[in-house]
Amino acid sequence: MNEIQPQQIFLIIWLIFAITFLSVAYIRGKKALAVFPNLDTVKVNFREKFVSGRSHSALGGGNNVLDIIITNEELWIKCPIIFAAFGKTFDIIHRINLVDISNIELVKKKVVISFKSRLNKKTIFDLKMKKSFEFIEIIKKK
Repeated sequence: MNEIQPQQIFLIIWLIFAITFLSVAYIRGKKALAVFPNLDTVKVNFREKFVSGRSHSALGGGNNVLDIIITNEELWIKCPIIFAAFGKTFDIIHRINLVDISNIELVKKKVVISFKSRLNKKTIFDLKMKKSFEFIEIIKKK
């Protein structure tokens, strides 16, 4: 008779944990990204993927996972669905009205942007991006 080996038990437990973790992350991420409308319904004036950034109000941030989008009226800072599950913890998901941006500047190769969040809280966010000059120019025009 074949007995279950300890390695097989470990693998089964690990797979159950991994599937549970990914399922919960997917559900939480989907909920976190629900604040953004479908990209096809807005005019995109600027987009850069694989941006690094962090909020000054949280530890950690996103390294090469942020998607930065400027529409006619808003700035979106978002990330892939699995990372979005932790977006609230690391304060890396934002939908900002352009009129709520109080300051934007380039400091040591990082774009530092200050804005009033939807919770009416002043937020400072650093972005490390390749198209920083174009990004700043578009924001300042709005």
